[in-house]
Amino acid sequence: MLFALLASFCITEANAQNSAGTNLNIHLNDIQSIKINESQSNVGISLNTSNDYINGKSILEANHIEIMSSSNYEIRVSAASNLSGEGATIDIGTVTLTPTQGNIGGESQGSITMSPTALSLTDNTLVQSTSGDIKRSFDIEYHVSGGSEYLNKPTGTYSTLITYTILMP
Repeated sequence: MLFALLASFCITEANAQNSAGTNLNIHLNDIQSIKINESQSNVGISLNTSNDYINGKSILEANHIEIMSSSNYEIRVSAASNLSGEGATIDIGTVTLTPTQGNIGGESQGSITMSPTALSLTDNTLVQSTSGDIKRSFDIEYHVSGGSEYLNKPTGTYSTLITYTILMP
């Protein structure tokens, strides 16, 4: 009997294990970022012909905006002022931005709605997405309408600051 008790103790001692545990906590925070392609920080459109003045003119900036968002998002755009230069102004509403998906980012997990938007002094929605994106770019076509708003103005450069904002709706 003593032998059986001693054998039982040895077997139990041989199978004893030491372990410890910890809880792993991962805290997700809302993260969003937006940046303009560095080589496109100045967008210029020149009206050089009568056709440009009559029909307007466009320029496409590929992969112009790059975003990251941990959840659904909206990209809004606004202008700081009307186009100003050489003692005159041009209504900023004569410039329309049209977004399309760029080359960065794969298939979206949700739906992305892109809307052509006339610039204004207040925020207007350019892009809406129902899901987040690790990395996605958007091409932006800038279109100047031309027409009478551009006539009888001093020659020169007219400019304003365009601000793109990403937020959670």
